[in-house]
Amino acid sequence: LYPFHIRHFLSKDKGNSWKDLGVSITPGGVVDGGDARNVWSGSILKLKSGKHAFGFTGIRNLPNGRNFLQTLCVGYGASFYKIDHPISEPFCCPIRDYSLIRDAGYYLGPIDDIGSQDGEAGGPILAWRDPYLFYDRQARLNAVWAAKVGPFSSAIGHAILRETENRIEMQTLLPPIILPDAENFTQAEVPKIYFDHSAGHYVMIISSCNRRYEGQPDCEITHGLRLYHAHDLDSPWFAIQPDNLIKNAKYIFGASLIDIDMSERRLVLIGPYTENAGAELQLSFAKKLSLNF
Repeated sequence: LYPFHIRHFLSKDKGNSWKDLGVSITPGGVVDGGDARNVWSGSILKLKSGKHAFGFTGIRNLPNGRNFLQTLCVGYGASFYKIDHPISEPFCCPIRDYSLIRDAGYYLGPIDDIGSQDGEAGGPILAWRDPYLFYDRQARLNAVWAAKVGPFSSAIGHAILRETENRIEMQTLLPPIILPDAENFTQAEVPKIYFDHSAGHYVMIISSCNRRYEGQPDCEITHGLRLYHAHDLDSPWFAIQPDNLIKNAKYIFGASLIDIDMSERRLVLIGPYTENAGAELQLSFAKKLSLNF
């Protein structure tokens, strides 16, 4: 009901302080209306071409209570500061790509109900959001995002993207990534993948939530940060520690890793506080947090 915008910030001291660089993305930048209603969570990546890719979630403006039709979008910019090429359409849209998505093993409800504010088959709303862009060790451009394999069953979406002169498009939609402890939560959100050079494998951080249905009281819902590792992107993912929840990061959601060293079992992260942190802290950013695991 309220238009969001995405701001960006720059740190030159490894996350100890930040400079606000202003508004980066606002709704209405996608020609086919993929973000006409709203924008939220995404990422930014400096491409090998020297340009910058701005990944974000768009919300289509649909009627009849379908307020959460999410699309996966990416824009081009010559610099870190703004998108300066028109975005013709999302690189993936649950309506346009309905059959492709379902054939790849993901869950989508009936096409006429996608995006319903009442959720999917009694579960939470559609999960097709939070695109995170990164290069793998083969120098391929990847995207991962929050997805589902059932109304109550979370997964991580995964695709290989293709960079052309003025746009980025989906080359291959890969099967969903199923996390080893997925039975403990219903939503795996804001996934981010990093390559840890010290250990020679990939590390993934997600924000988990056990919401069972829309409108469920907040006091019944648990959020957490979870950490995984895998030798290759298409090999099994393993929890880094038995219960897999990052300790001492209470009320922090959607965190990013600033540094990780698997050999030293140390990570540094930063992320925003949820509404559960109380009036003074909610929706502000926590200070950089250094943790051992």
